[in-house]
Amino acid sequence: MTPSAYATQLPRLSKYDPEVLGEGSLDPMGVAAIADRIADLLAPGLRARMSHPRFVTHSAIGAFAGMEHRGTVAVDHATTPDIAFEWITVEALVRRLKDGDLVGLPGSQKARRAMRANERLSLGRYLRGPRVFGFTGVYRPFSLDSGVLETDGSPGRSAEELVLAWEADQDMSGFLAEASGSAGAQLRQEASKYIGASLQAGECNFPQWGWMAQQFARTLTPGGAGRRERAVLSRLINSDRHEARHVIASLLSAEPPPREMPEHKIAGRLLPKSHGRVRDLLTAAIAYERCTALLTNTFRRLLRHGVVQAQGVIRNSPTEQLSFADRASQDLHGLVDEAVTRVGAIDQRLGAEVETALAAFRGGRRTPDFVQELLNRHSAVQAEKGRRMWVEEVRDGFVVRPLYRDQRVPDDDTTWIHPMRLRTITDFLRATG
Repeated sequence: MTPSAYATQLPRLSKYDPEVLGEGSLDPMGVAAIADRIADLLAPGLRARMSHPRFVTHSAIGAFAGMEHRGTVAVDHATTPDIAFEWITVEALVRRLKDGDLVGLPGSQKARRAMRANERLSLGRYLRGPRVFGFTGVYRPFSLDSGVLETDGSPGRSAEELVLAWEADQDMSGFLAEASGSAGAQLRQEASKYIGASLQAGECNFPQWGWMAQQFARTLTPGGAGRRERAVLSRLINSDRHEARHVIASLLSAEPPPREMPEHKIAGRLLPKSHGRVRDLLTAAIAYERCTALLTNTFRRLLRHGVVQAQGVIRNSPTEQLSFADRASQDLHGLVDEAVTRVGAIDQRLGAEVETALAAFRGGRRTPDFVQELLNRHSAVQAEKGRRMWVEEVRDGFVVRPLYRDQRVPDDDTTWIHPMRLRTITDFLRATG
């Protein structure tokens, strides 16, 4: 892929996208990337932001509806037919459905803001050419992995089966075959027509209260998948192409966890029932999260502690009362060893990366030395990002910068701080059951 072609797949901020403030406020210890790679081994093709597989059906329908315009872009030379279809779909659903029927719809808030301003979704009011946002982008990894989409956005090997199931459930037969005189063919023709018109205009260009918008709202409601469509999506999720994901999905299907059960408890339920590679992956995820949750939470507790000190200064000296840091320093010794061993057992190179990232925190260091290692690690992580630290050094220690003074830390360190996508599998199974 050429650099220019790659650039068209990157998200661009619209006027409805707030500027991102801060210096990477989600990962001060630089441990999220390794967690994401462990999650890739557990649940390939899925992402934590996914919650409802029906949006994969939306993408398949859009791929067929936009076939006539393949290779066409809008006046910004970036927005493609799949995104024009997404403009139309999101705006039609938001204008016609109640809030309760829009749960999980990416882009719905942007559409509501545009609607309140009496504007249409467009190049400037929605992400242009998104490949990581909107329902096309958020669900793209699973769409590609399951064969619903090709890398160029065209229909993949699984798209036809999925759309045929949708047709049958929604009384839209003829969409795929473009059968003359059928409701499905009419919907596909209108969708194609207004995809082209929207690309040309650079904004949604379809009758807001016309027949097509009405049919979109009826047949594409986020929670409205029919029996056949759910069955196809379920087969895609349970595919045995990925052993770990398949086994985990099978175990979760046999004994679904309660709706609000956190991931670390889901993992705890799965572990005794799993074997071989799947058990090793779950054990690695558990060990890594136990270690990095304590490490990251301790850093955040340090910042919270600093906020309440006199003049906000944390003095890194033996007289400073940092009992939480002392306990963490002792506990991390064994947790780091466990994380390195367990992650190394599933992937030696990944285990070596864990060793590099966490080795400084083994050994039960004295509290001042441990605090300094926390700061050193944070400094290195921020420098690699080209960002400032969350603290400023002063003569007697350091002070927390204003943007990072409101640190929310859990009461305990058992809750995972990185999503391992077990929740995603659970949500997918619940939506297709």
